[in-house]
Amino acid sequence: MKKIDFKEVVLPHLLAVLVFLVVTVIFFNPVFFDNKALSQGDIQQWEASSKALRDYRSQTGEEGLWAPSMFGGMPAYLVNMDWSNGVIVAIKKIFSVGLPHPVVNIYWAFLSYYILLLVFRVRPMLAIAGALAFGLSSYLIVGMAAGHNARVGAIAFMPLVIAGIHLAFSGKRLMGFVVAALGLSLHFRENHLQITYYMMLIVLVYGIVYLIAALREKTIQDFFKNVAVLIPAVVLAVGTFLGPLWAIAEYGEFSIRGKSELASKGERTGGLDRDYAFFHSSGMLESFTLMIPNVYGGSSSDYLVQDEESNTYQALMRSGDNNTANQLARFTSAYWGPQAYTAPYYGGAIICFLFVIGIVFADKKYVWWLVTVSVLGMMISWGRHFQVLNYFLFDYLPGFNKFRSVTFAIVITLFAMPLLGMLGLEKLFDEGINPATKKKLLIAFAATGGICLLAALSAGMASFLREGEGQLPAWFTNALREDRKELFRSDAIRSFSFILGVFILLYLDVRKKISPFGFYAFLIFMVAIDMSVVDRRYFDSSNYQRKRTAHFTPRLLTKKS
Repeated sequence: MKKIDFKEVVLPHLLAVLVFLVVTVIFFNPVFFDNKALSQGDIQQWEASSKALRDYRSQTGEEGLWAPSMFGGMPAYLVNMDWSNGVIVAIKKIFSVGLPHPVVNIYWAFLSYYILLLVFRVRPMLAIAGALAFGLSSYLIVGMAAGHNARVGAIAFMPLVIAGIHLAFSGKRLMGFVVAALGLSLHFRENHLQITYYMMLIVLVYGIVYLIAALREKTIQDFFKNVAVLIPAVVLAVGTFLGPLWAIAEYGEFSIRGKSELASKGERTGGLDRDYAFFHSSGMLESFTLMIPNVYGGSSSDYLVQDEESNTYQALMRSGDNNTANQLARFTSAYWGPQAYTAPYYGGAIICFLFVIGIVFADKKYVWWLVTVSVLGMMISWGRHFQVLNYFLFDYLPGFNKFRSVTFAIVITLFAMPLLGMLGLEKLFDEGINPATKKKLLIAFAATGGICLLAALSAGMASFLREGEGQLPAWFTNALREDRKELFRSDAIRSFSFILGVFILLYLDVRKKISPFGFYAFLIFMVAIDMSVVDRRYFDSSNYQRKRTAHFTPRLLTKKS
């Protein structure tokens, strides 16, 4: 029997798991050290709406089929029903290493993405950095704050599904079958079909790219063999969750996602109303929050009046009219973009830089796939602001009109960026430094760091006012502009600093001025700091409560310390 090299084969993965555990515990430390639980608005509402069903189950041992507290009554299987999928639950529990729900979802996001990067032959230390970037993206953290646990959980298992598919297409069909079936079963267990739909778009583009490659390389038979191996994996995964899927499909016909009974027979079509579906749509320029989080001021729930040092607060205090100041205070949101309420979907300045490195260094097959899905995710998230694509998809792409909040599609982009970035670094390390690679590195730095620097220098060119705010008093809007402009400029400089730091780190590495381990350690540390510091803007001590504290405690808008 061949002896396993513990240091080379086992130790890196143990280190990865340890890093993921430590980061999870540190980020959610009040859960582990202060006997606190997350205070999640949507979960508090669910606690109330599902109470009758949970009480009925505890009293009778049977499942209630009707939820009386939701919308005047609705089927219980979309509120709270205990489906029999104990095997999947047991598997998840074993690999959750004792971490509590829902913070374990972030750990799963780390672990799942780490496995994905290993499958794509990224070295473990780089895979740790990529996994941290994915799991700490503000999209997941903001989702945790809101109580969107099913969405975060479904996203966490997406990489595992893609890993299984890629294993099959890399010639490891049996392993691909196992990983794909397990990943998809865990993903279905979270029961968030909108994320499943977006994952299918990632897989569809992957399949198209590999089909074109198979036709060019005359390996079409291998392509269909790989697909044939994965079909049973899908069937098996669907079978583990057939009850809920069937119930959802059945109920959907009678919900607002089904055909309207009020429309004439010739006009009846399934799906949501278009205006409703696209109500939550990101502005086109909001995609820059992937690299500069405060492009549009940050979160819509952050108010400049909460900061006594802000120009806005000082202007209101100088007004001398308390009634006017109180009326204007509601217009002091730091956010000035087109959405009613939101928070930035930060992908990381470092990851944006590495993503461009991936574009210029990685294998073209990966570049075509990951750049395509990245752009697609952004364009879908634009919703009504990019009607030429999204209204077409809404009318003609099967299933697209069943979902609202198309802003969720940005998860496609957030999935693709760290993967292409780490693939690019791998290719750079394989090629080594030469005049061609130097030029590519400078291009990547200029394309990302240059944008950040340009944004900082030209910050005064934007309006920094929401629609309708131009009608407010000039003394007030001038202060508002200054504060929002400063948020924009400071974050642009911040992102430039991180990009410059990693560029210097790469320069030191290729010049052999730093050890490989030193490079990896600094990269992992910088990615973790880059992501977590931004996350803390939207997830802090106010997101916790004592476990014994009752739900539905009234909360007032207070100054942030």
